[in-house]
Amino acid sequence: MRTTKRFTPAVLERFSREGRGLGIFEDYSGWHKITRGDPTSDGRSHIMTVCGRPHDFLSDLERNTALFAWMNLRLVDLREQFPLSLEPSVHELAAYGAASHWKIYPGTLQIAKDLSIRHPSITGDGRKTPWIMSTDQLLAIRATDGRLIAIALCCKYNNDILSKRKRQLLAIERAYWMARGVQWLLITETLANPYVIDNLVRTWHWGLISSPTQQHLHYAMEQGRALEGHPIHTTLHRLADKLGSLGLAQDAFWRAVWTGRLPMQLLTGWRPSDRLRLMGPRDFWLQNPVVAGRCAWTN
Repeated sequence: MRTTKRFTPAVLERFSREGRGLGIFEDYSGWHKITRGDPTSDGRSHIMTVCGRPHDFLSDLERNTALFAWMNLRLVDLREQFPLSLEPSVHELAAYGAASHWKIYPGTLQIAKDLSIRHPSITGDGRKTPWIMSTDQLLAIRATDGRLIAIALCCKYNNDILSKRKRQLLAIERAYWMARGVQWLLITETLANPYVIDNLVRTWHWGLISSPTQQHLHYAMEQGRALEGHPIHTTLHRLADKLGSLGLAQDAFWRAVWTGRLPMQLLTGWRPSDRLRLMGPRDFWLQNPVVAGRCAWTN
């Protein structure tokens, strides 16, 4: 049973005392969490332990978006429920030690003022204080030239962004990241095929958590390409014969798919009886709205 029914200034102060929104990698703690002491979210919540720590997602859409993000081999870190600074602050990538990110950027209070939009606030305990806005997921990605870059992901269902006020709040969030030179993507449920999403949800524990050897991945790529058009179970059993167990075969096959080494048409299904269909690398990554950089925002 939840002990906190709604947000108040005291709740936000508690979040700050607990160190929420701080840290990187395994030490990061999201601003909003799925705990008995946090107000409930509107969506179906998920806690997924990936990359050494539990991640808190407040809706199916947030979880699905994270799965797409985790497919990117250049992903360095994913910080969910990331709080935006009210006041001017250094770049959010400065936490990784990059000296080039120590410039000061405007906070949400200044951004809202510049946009002539009323900043959100919260009341309670006889007080009224500014609401601390947050971005659903902040990605740190290693670019091809070696630089560390960030992508901010805002995960919202279409029905949640219809009102003028909600569009204003999204405009503040978007401008906050644009001021920092960070790509901001509004991800809605319509940007990805539901069959592709179902495939990822069903296979993430093989494709994401497993750590097959490079040799096993090579075998998976080799067998998958040779057996295109056959049922998936044919490839899995051939791999099992080669690797010694069906478990190792599942790990190698789905890891090869998730990383694009075996570019499978993800909408064709994940069940062993479904036939394996391959596609070109570019078309494979177009199935992924995060990697493809799709955005639902319209001015």
